Amino acid sequence: MDNIDKPAFAKMLIGIASTHGKEINDFMIVAFWEVLKAYPLEDVNKAFIEHLGDTDYGQFMPKPADIKRLIEGSSQERAKDAFAKLDYALRCCGPYRTVRFADPIITPVINALGGWAGLSKLTDSEYQFYKKDFVDRYCVYIKSGILPSDQQLLGFEALSNLSLGVELSEPILIGVEKNDSQFLIDSKNPNSENEPEIVRKIDE
Repeated sequence: MDNIDKPAFAKMLIGIASTHGKEINDFMIVAFWEVLKAYPLEDVNKAFIEHLGDTDYGQFMPKPADIKRLIEGSSQERAKDAFAKLDYALRCCGPYRTVRFADPIITPVINALGGWAGLSKLTDSEYQFYKKDFVDRYCVYIKSGILPSDQQLLGFEALSNLSLGVELSEPILIGVEKNDSQFLIDSKNPNSENEPEIVRKIDE
């Protein structure tokens, strides 16, 4: 999360505490922020909702570590789903075609691990190690809170055309619904007017 997320984070935390019949104090809001600020606000919000729906523990006010544990678990699942998209693209398109993923984290992870074309050089056993590296690095990107761009990954065909000065063809879109006209990256920009006094405690 970034500084711009602090008001929304604080209001969300106040609402969660109210649901459990608790009042949030300065120490609690700062403690939650320090533990969870490394994660995107959307993931934090989903973890709080998941906790509320837990039939065993949802009646108790969560601790920062409880929310962190839920986020880390969901991060692993997201990373595995992302690799499944990569695997699908590799099998249906191959490294010779240029692809573009709707998930903006997939592209920088692939580039960091040798690039799209480099996948063709991996043996079956190396591909299994690649999967683990992909999942681990994807989780690091989630935790960083950085939103990478949705750049395309050039295949061998495009790389060859570039050297010849030939115009590149449109990339194959992976993970995009048919009715999607563009890739969207949600950004939180909460209205800071009339913030509770306690919101400002995060900045101190």
